[in-house]
Amino acid sequence: MESLSLVETDGKYILNNKDEFLEFINSSDNYSGKTVELGCNIDMKNEVIGFSSIFSGTFDGRGHSIINFKTSRGLFREIGSSGIVQNLHISNASFDGESSAGIVVGINGGKIENILVTGNLMVTNAMSYTGGIAGNNEGIIRNCVFAGYITANADTAGVVKYIGGIAGKNEKTIENCYAEGAITGKAAAVAGIVGNNGASISHCYNYMDVSGANSVAGIASRNIGTINECRNYGAINQKQVDENNEQAGGIVAGNDGTITNCYNYGIIVGTGKNIAGIAGYTSNGIEECGNYGEITGTSNVAGIVGLYRGSINTSGHIRVAGIAGTMTGGTIKNCYVQGEVHSTQSKDGNGIGGILGSAAENPHVDLVNCYNRGTIKAANMLARYVGGIAGTLMTGSISNCYNAGSLSVSDTSIVIAGTIAGFLGENTTCENSYFESVSFCMYHKENEDFLGTEYSKTTEELREGSVVTLLGTGFSKDDGKINNGYPVLNNQQDKSYQYPVIYELNGGQLDKYFDIIEKNTTISPPSAPQKAYAKYLGWFRDKELNTQFSGGQIEKPMMLYAGWDNAVT
Repeated sequence: MESLSLVETDGKYILNNKDEFLEFINSSDNYSGKTVELGCNIDMKNEVIGFSSIFSGTFDGRGHSIINFKTSRGLFREIGSSGIVQNLHISNASFDGESSAGIVVGINGGKIENILVTGNLMVTNAMSYTGGIAGNNEGIIRNCVFAGYITANADTAGVVKYIGGIAGKNEKTIENCYAEGAITGKAAAVAGIVGNNGASISHCYNYMDVSGANSVAGIASRNIGTINECRNYGAINQKQVDENNEQAGGIVAGNDGTITNCYNYGIIVGTGKNIAGIAGYTSNGIEECGNYGEITGTSNVAGIVGLYRGSINTSGHIRVAGIAGTMTGGTIKNCYVQGEVHSTQSKDGNGIGGILGSAAENPHVDLVNCYNRGTIKAANMLARYVGGIAGTLMTGSISNCYNAGSLSVSDTSIVIAGTIAGFLGENTTCENSYFESVSFCMYHKENEDFLGTEYSKTTEELREGSVVTLLGTGFSKDDGKINNGYPVLNNQQDKSYQYPVIYELNGGQLDKYFDIIEKNTTISPPSAPQKAYAKYLGWFRDKELNTQFSGGQIEKPMMLYAGWDNAVT
């Protein structure tokens, strides 16, 4: 290994100019046990750079900026298990290669923390996994932000390319990370945070508008790990390419893992099937999740889960639901929907419901402690069964649920509608479940139309404490008025719009990268950044530095730009 020619001071190597930085970045040393600190801001002037060895030391940016560079795999090709990269602003970065990559690192086996990346990234057909921070994460990514645009080339249309605002693939831990901007194209496995999650994602928020083909989501395109306390605020647009493999969700497109305490606020639109607020399809239960966004799709459309997957449904019928589309076994518990659910399919449909679209004969499906307040619309379709809670449920149970959402059906002469269920199987039970009075019966069975008059409640009755008691211990009275007076789930919080304020230093130094602020909160400009040989002009709202920012309320994601006069780096 070659050693640094830089002078070591107190166990650290400090890079004080561009030449020293290039000596570091081009070195073959892995820096194991060494700390390298950035002592200045670096403008690479669109040069291609990348550390080619496995970095095993600590690289501390100390709030400085590295701007205007291209990379084929990442600023670091790979970070080893003992490697740490932290405290860095990266601005105007882009890819220059045909390999899987991330702007900070291609493969991360160590820890990445407190890093902001801005740039416009292009994904080609040769890049299997791509992320704004890391291509493939096998370590820890914490407190990082990507703000920019990721575009998948036309030659990726319909091809599985794991693309994420933070990482293409995650195999360990991503937490407290945020993505803002847009992902565009027709690649087949894209999401605002991670393309493919095999481990843990927690407390991550997506603000990116994401469009793609087949499998598109706000947090992860596919999840076989755990996702907890995440939110999607971005618009998700799924464009059908392969009708046998299509799904979109505000949190996850396809879920074979665990999802808890997640919420969708974004508009979800799909031209294919399995379109939902939380998961397009799932093979596991979903707990304590909520949907506020408007959901539109063709079949298996839902507020929480589009398709509960197990055995394959070959009937070709359509399922639409407020919480679950087509389910093939399991439980959805403590979930709610307040956003509208629309189906745009013109073919014959089978089940549309506020909680569940339909479930086949064999799987046992339980719907427990759920409610729907969103309107269920079957526009331009001939749906056979429509229910406020379930469209069709052949085997299972509905317990402690209520529906206060309206049903909008195209033609009551060909549609069988029920305030709780369109159709229930012979052995399916419905207990302690109530509905707001409408002109439909409660549910239908093979030889029975059950009116359920005793379970019909007026708006005033649903808002009274007596119905809360009937619903069981999972519900509370809406004393905080977060649900328009209707019963709320225990520990349910009011909807919360939180947005990032991102600090683009334009080549300066500041030990601050972003803030997450509650909507309508008044904020002040942060402290002034530093930049050698430049006069600081203040913070600006726009990239062109035309409108100075002196403070105000945040109403959406915001980037503040530092202005400089006669900057020389």
